[in-house]
Amino acid sequence: MDDRERRWMQLMQAALAGDRPSYERLLREIAPAIRSVVERRLRQMGAPTAESETWCRKPCWRSI
Repeated sequence: MDDRERRWMQLMQAALAGDRPSYERLLREIAPAIRSVVERRLRQMGAPTAESETWCRKPCWRSI
């Protein structure tokens, strides 16, 4: 486990204990990593680049 994963684990533990700022920080930190995985998978599936960028860049949750 690398430093980033440890930090995310600590943030998730704090978030599960009710620490809202930790939850918000976790979402901000993991969002780019998740977007990257989804974009790569959409490209592998043959989705047009513009479509994959639309799906991955459009916020799906309210602003934090």
